[in-house]
Amino acid sequence: MAGREKPAELEYRSPDCPMCWKETSHDGDSFCCDRCGAYWPNEHSEGRWYDEDAEQCPATFAPWASSECHPNLAHVVWRCALADEHPDEHTSRDGDKWRDGKKAYC
Repeated sequence: MAGREKPAELEYRSPDCPMCWKETSHDGDSFCCDRCGAYWPNEHSEGRWYDEDAEQCPATFAPWASSECHPNLAHVVWRCALADEHPDEHTSRDGDKWRDGKKAYC
């Protein structure tokens, strides 16, 4: 009896960026996210920016400001963590995304 085929081999991955949820790359010293401009040195998980002196994007978004369903969350405001004049949607440090005052992902 032949039995089942063996499972496919595991594919080792780098961790996902906590802001954009895309897989990071590794340059030999750090895990890197080119989209967000951040990296995480091997010796710890605290992130750093490629350009520490870049101005932070001023965009904010209050997703529940006018929500009747979540009035206790009306004070919550997301701040974009990316550098000013970044491409694509705004992204908070916790991975919340939005475009022009509208949530990009639920």
